[in-house]
Amino acid sequence: METWKEQNKKRSQSIIIQMTNIYIWVRTARSLQFFYPIIDIREEKDDPFGIYYDICLQIIDLFKETDRISFDEFENICKEKIPEFYVEAIFQNAVEHGNLNARLKLLIFSLLFAGLQQKTENSSSDLTRPEIVLERISKYFGPIFKLLFQLDVEKRLHDRDIVHAIGNGQGYEFLDMLFEGTVKHRHSNQHGVRPLSHIIPQILEKANSISLPFLCNEIKRHLIKDPYHIDEFSNEKSNQIISTTARRTTLAHNSRRVVHLHFINRIEVLRKDEFANIHLRICNDKPKASFVFVPLRCETVFLDSLFYTKWIVLGAVQGIVIIRNCQGTRISVSFFEWIMENGYVEIRLSKYSTPYFESTI
Repeated sequence: METWKEQNKKRSQSIIIQMTNIYIWVRTARSLQFFYPIIDIREEKDDPFGIYYDICLQIIDLFKETDRISFDEFENICKEKIPEFYVEAIFQNAVEHGNLNARLKLLIFSLLFAGLQQKTENSSSDLTRPEIVLERISKYFGPIFKLLFQLDVEKRLHDRDIVHAIGNGQGYEFLDMLFEGTVKHRHSNQHGVRPLSHIIPQILEKANSISLPFLCNEIKRHLIKDPYHIDEFSNEKSNQIISTTARRTTLAHNSRRVVHLHFINRIEVLRKDEFANIHLRICNDKPKASFVFVPLRCETVFLDSLFYTKWIVLGAVQGIVIIRNCQGTRISVSFFEWIMENGYVEIRLSKYSTPYFESTI
């Protein structure tokens, strides 16, 4: 029979489990690093994710000889498998500043996200990009799990070899390349963002036996959208979330802070220190809007549905600049990566990589 102490210990563990919530999401830095406009493939019979996945495996084989690849080599691998306009965008997302060739690891991530950001026949028409990515990661989590492991060891492996390596204590750090999360205790505010490998022991602590399918299903069960809403367009939020004031700042710290600038009227100047190193989102200007000045460094910038603003002057942008549905605006900006979708703007820029345009005029 169990002693009173053993029973009390089990009861305490049960209470802790019940009072703990686990949340896992795609790392926002990865999500924005490999941002693509959603491609609607709902009329196609077959989901092309398998094509992108197979190309990823082919590139893993190249680690035997090199860690980079030229555009011509990549184009030859993708020939007649991926739309031509997409091939260059995928490649450019994997090219680092000062290089002509793409790093293989970055190229695999670029291919993976390109395969995820596609709206299939099973997708609802009103899903946002983060929701589509989450839906497809959940659907293909098993293959993605195995791909990340092979990317970490830089070689192709059979499923049984992956299971054997993990069973022998290989660890789960390879998942940190794509996922992060938090463990929230209901009676404590002491919870921060952690790599997924630090959370897995708490996911598995209540399991009687551990298998790869069980672990994948448990991680999938705790997947959510990015809680900081960094990779969302402001116009994709509900009307209740969008503020009618000029500024709304999230409570996140450091580089996870998001500042929304809505309903611009005349001149907006954001040059206080609190606006440094933020994710800036500007949308929905008014007829009298004329000038927006944000001279401090930003993490990322989204410009959406701007039709009256004459000038937007930005400082250096560490990550991506996305311009969508903007007309007649002049923009001055220094950026690393740029995507423009459905718009007509005049841009004065300093850039580090080739811009990607879709449906521009």
